[in-house]
Amino acid sequence: MFRMTKDECNYLLLSGVSQNVIPSQYNIGASEMFVFTEQGVAMLSAVLRSPIATIMSVNIMRAFVEMRERIVSLSENSLQIENLRLELQNQKAYIEDILRDQNDCNELMQGQLDALTDSMTELSIKVDSLTQTQKKPRKPVGFVVPTNK
Repeated sequence: MFRMTKDECNYLLLSGVSQNVIPSQYNIGASEMFVFTEQGVAMLSAVLRSPIATIMSVNIMRAFVEMRERIVSLSENSLQIENLRLELQNQKAYIEDILRDQNDCNELMQGQLDALTDSMTELSIKVDSLTQTQKKPRKPVGFVVPTNK
């Protein structure tokens, strides 16, 4: 058993954690609150022999066991959360690498497409210039009326 400081008592009252144990209109006043450890409750149950005291000490011990199980569960959950966080970071780095590689490929492909477009434009200009210089009269298409010579 040990004494709680006024700050600890006020924290419990203001945080709402102890509303099931301490009534909301409870005035701590000049008295100090005492709390028991699990071993203190076990020792107290050995001294107190009334049926109500026995039932209460059993319930308190069950509460301590439940708290211990929840603390272990929380530590296991926090370990799982940490593992998931690390795995998420690894996945994020992997996806960023893939996107960076894809961006590099897109830039390379864009460069190749630009070069191909430039080449096709130059070829088109050369073909146009060749066809302009070599213009021959074309034979008419369709029925041609013969001319007398």
